[in-house]
Amino acid sequence: MASTLFARNKIDLDVFNERLAWQGFNERERDFAFEGVMPYPTIPDIMSWARYHGDYKDINKAVLSKFRVHDDDFDLWEWLSYQRITTVQAQTLLKIALKYVTFRKHTLFVHSSNIDTG
Repeated sequence: MASTLFARNKIDLDVFNERLAWQGFNERERDFAFEGVMPYPTIPDIMSWARYHGDYKDINKAVLSKFRVHDDDFDLWEWLSYQRITTVQAQTLLKIALKYVTFRKHTLFVHSSNIDTG
């Protein structure tokens, strides 16, 4: 909890260090506790990243360099990482739908702007 409060600037560094010292954390572990509450990509996000930053046929090494995925679950997570559509695919599906459904002109732009381009 102290890590979350410190990350959100609700407590200062002295209070953060004091709270984690009470819990038995040494200085190095306090840094890790703070980093542990920071946003981090999901496992499917890491697997998608690994396809571009490693051997796309064998992403295991690149994935494991960022996150410990258990061997028993690796195939499951890899499969889930394929079950996403890209922005281009989403826009293509929307354009196909527009052929069959009547929309007002600005609706395409409204729907397209809601698609995450990240």
